[in-house]
Amino acid sequence: MHAIARTILATLILLAPPALAGAQGRVIPRPCPVPRCEPVPCPPPRCERPPAEWVERTSSEVRATLKGRVLSVEVREKFVNRGGALGEADYVFPLPRDAAFRDLALTIGGEQVTGEVMDAGKARSIYEAIVRQQRDPALVEWIGQGMLRARIFPLPPGEEREVTVRFDAVIPLEGDALRIGYVTARAGSAGQSQPDDAAPRAGSVRRAPAGGATSFVLSYDRSEFPRAPFSPTHRLEVDDRGDRRTVQASGAGREVVILLPAGERRAGSTGVLAHRPEANEAGYMLLTLTPPAIRTSSMPRDLTFVVDVSGSMSGAKIAQARAAGERLLDTLHPEDRFRIVAFSTDVQSFRPDFARATAANVREARGFLQELQARGGTNISGAMDEALDVASPAGRLPLVLLLTDGEPTVGIRNPDAIAERSAEQRGRARVFTLGLGSDVNSALIERLALQGQGTPFFVTPSENVERTVANLGERLTNPVLTDVRVTARGIQLGGLLPAGGQDLYAGQELVLLARWTGEGERDAEIRVQGTSADGPVSWTTRVSLPGRSREHAFVGRLWATRRVGWLSAERRLRGPSEELDEEIRELGTRFGIPTELTSYLVLEPGMEHLTSQSVIAPPPGILPAPAMAVRSAGAPAAARDEVAAGSGSSARNPGARTMSTNEAEFMKARQAAGQRSVVSAAELDASAARDGETVVVAGHTMRRTDGGGWVDMRLSEGLPRLKVRAWSAAWFELMELRPELKEVLALGESVQVVLDAVVVEVGDEGVEVLGRADRSRLTGQ
Repeated sequence: MHAIARTILATLILLAPPALAGAQGRVIPRPCPVPRCEPVPCPPPRCERPPAEWVERTSSEVRATLKGRVLSVEVREKFVNRGGALGEADYVFPLPRDAAFRDLALTIGGEQVTGEVMDAGKARSIYEAIVRQQRDPALVEWIGQGMLRARIFPLPPGEEREVTVRFDAVIPLEGDALRIGYVTARAGSAGQSQPDDAAPRAGSVRRAPAGGATSFVLSYDRSEFPRAPFSPTHRLEVDDRGDRRTVQASGAGREVVILLPAGERRAGSTGVLAHRPEANEAGYMLLTLTPPAIRTSSMPRDLTFVVDVSGSMSGAKIAQARAAGERLLDTLHPEDRFRIVAFSTDVQSFRPDFARATAANVREARGFLQELQARGGTNISGAMDEALDVASPAGRLPLVLLLTDGEPTVGIRNPDAIAERSAEQRGRARVFTLGLGSDVNSALIERLALQGQGTPFFVTPSENVERTVANLGERLTNPVLTDVRVTARGIQLGGLLPAGGQDLYAGQELVLLARWTGEGERDAEIRVQGTSADGPVSWTTRVSLPGRSREHAFVGRLWATRRVGWLSAERRLRGPSEELDEEIRELGTRFGIPTELTSYLVLEPGMEHLTSQSVIAPPPGILPAPAMAVRSAGAPAAARDEVAAGSGSSARNPGARTMSTNEAEFMKARQAAGQRSVVSAAELDASAARDGETVVVAGHTMRRTDGGGWVDMRLSEGLPRLKVRAWSAAWFELMELRPELKEVLALGESVQVVLDAVVVEVGDEGVEVLGRADRSRLTGQ
């Protein structure tokens, strides 16, 4: 078997694009024969089976070991017979389309089992037959891949089977980083919408429920890849023990991508992920900039903590502010300097100039913090004047953190005047702001940080301010490169987010997102330049970019999310405009991003959700307390206005409190701040609707209709329609012409999706064979 497998798979490698993509296997019941009707598809056979007889996946574990450029993958899955009768089944595993197999093993229940390895052509015909027989849309994602199939011996009721598949793969470089990618199993029974206690349709296999464990664990020798791993799709838990590093990915997204910086240790490295859904459109690019692993020195910091001690900060707030200041002092290194500026009606400083971070000075600073009392007004302008009055010499990085809970009430009170004055005074200083509670002037807090090359944070009184400040202080430790700039040769790079010079810190990645243009497939150079403690630094990375590729759709959504965050801030600064508002709406609708113009309403905990809304849970660290409801784009104008005004929830829930203008602005600014800093699709997965009403699939935001079908949010009247009958030859050909449709059609049997300027409508009625004109509309040829 192994010799035949290697021959077939070697052929597959030559035909496949360079990306590792796996998918967990599936158990297919055997009582019903697989129909073989060629060339005309035959109707689904009748297959009567006990209503409660099904096989369920209970867990799926993927363990990958990297050595050099070779990744050894072990997929271990457990299945149990939940039915009341004995049955046989086939285990079907879709082969990664570009894996370079050296060995392939299939074990069931501890015994080696002979399996059949098929190329993509043969596998496709069998997949199509299984799809027609079982009417399970989730299977369509497998069509077109190679396949391993093995017979599972009779499985008694309640008995469990463990299946293990092992293979090796050569990992591609994406810029200066190794990209490890894997597609996990879809949780739940995709497209079937059955409650947990519902009986399956005849011949169906119930997927593991969302609680079924799916894990991806990577291990490797730290000496080969000493720099920190990064994932644009998942949260990573890293465990270092001796020379071994273990990385566990967690998150709701199905596509796992882990980047390992692999450039020269003495130079920085750039990882590049590109997404270009259409050849005639600008593509999307994710850049991860990793500082040199070996450095001579980091740039010392001049850190200024500006803390509000006005009367409104009394009680728990002032206690948290003192603790936050102490945690900030904990992040200082001996070569750093610091200041503490406390303000209420008047402004007082710990020292008139920067103090060196000696043990004695830090001890005295702690005493100064403990003696602070909350009283008087809020003199933000005076505090910023004092903080920015002392300049830092070249070779030191000045950082300012402002913490306040209120509006300016003393000194200059006009927010625009305060922001303009700070912009004139700040020089090289990076300004970070933390607004505590909704009484702050959110627009001022946001503007001071954005014009100061910093980040605004918005924290509710119930959250831990101390932890937020400590995390920020630790993140801003050891700056190794400042004023980082990225340029490109061979392509045009634009829409860089964040824009302007950024700073790179030791042990961290700087994640940038951009748009790029250039005709066809092409090679390009990405150049990174900045300033270190030892002088100018630059490195160049060569990358190959596709003419068209729908891989890594999450990159486009990450860029759009950041773009919405910046546009939202611009809207608060400059005011609304037709062009600005239209771009926010278009991005929100196209990518499923909550915005203030796609009719979102922030609801307080305990408030009832509007019945016609889709609920979107916010990303971790962005909007953790309230729920966010998003009304569909097709909602009546009056209803949209009602939501925008914040009155909808009160009408349905008389006990709910309507949010004040300050509270609404606070939550908008907080949401936008999170969007501007998003670096991982794991955050977006958390914000995508998990109630089944709205999902983002292959770049399409799909909304469930009352009838159980799925409709693209970009759907609009006037677009030409192509109606296709589900399960027909035309249905399968759709996926051959537009492979990205596999995930969309996997949602169910009734789907309306916008492809370019055509609406493809799949349902019970429509063409069964595509004509020449239909193919031309779908391919643009």
